[in-house]
Amino acid sequence: VKLIECPRDAWQGLKGVIPADLKADYLKALISTGFKHIDAVSFVSPKAVPQMADSEEVLKELDPPDDVEIIGIVVNEKGAQRAIETQRVSRLGFPYSISETFLRKNQNQSPEEALEELEKVQEKADNAGRGVIVYISMAFGNPYGDPWSVNELVDAFELLEAEDLHTISLADTVGRASPQQISEVVGAVLRTYDYLEIGVHLHSRPE
Repeated sequence: VKLIECPRDAWQGLKGVIPADLKADYLKALISTGFKHIDAVSFVSPKAVPQMADSEEVLKELDPPDDVEIIGIVVNEKGAQRAIETQRVSRLGFPYSISETFLRKNQNQSPEEALEELEKVQEKADNAGRGVIVYISMAFGNPYGDPWSVNELVDAFELLEAEDLHTISLADTVGRASPQQISEVVGAVLRTYDYLEIGVHLHSRPE
């Protein structure tokens, strides 16, 4: 079992910008505690996510040990190049979803465009010797009324597996999944794709 700590996801929703040195100090504290896999930064438009505009600066101050995996979120080829150029990001994270509304709101992409960008990101990662993890956002349902079912989710795995992607995480993006639903969804995925590295990205429930 691989435990991934994800401060990036919490930070990016905050209104007040946290200084780069404080972010770096927090990441250093996580590393000193023993975390080996940290979803720490993102490389997206600063207009869309101003909190993460300083990711390069944060990583310069962090200088993570060789045995610590730093994950950087990207949504396109440009972001992938930025992440790779830091020489400190060891795995690129890409958000995909079966919710078309989420993809449009989060990264201004259709499902088809998201897959095209994912192919470009994967090619850049492969050429740079970096890994890729795909987060299936809204994996347990969505608040938009977009179609959702376990079968559609399994179909998404088929698409991603066809792209030769081996690490996929089911994200409870809005914290709405129940323990029973998590068990049902993860069980359905593992019955077909137990040879892949499957993760679950969980949030606390709103209540």
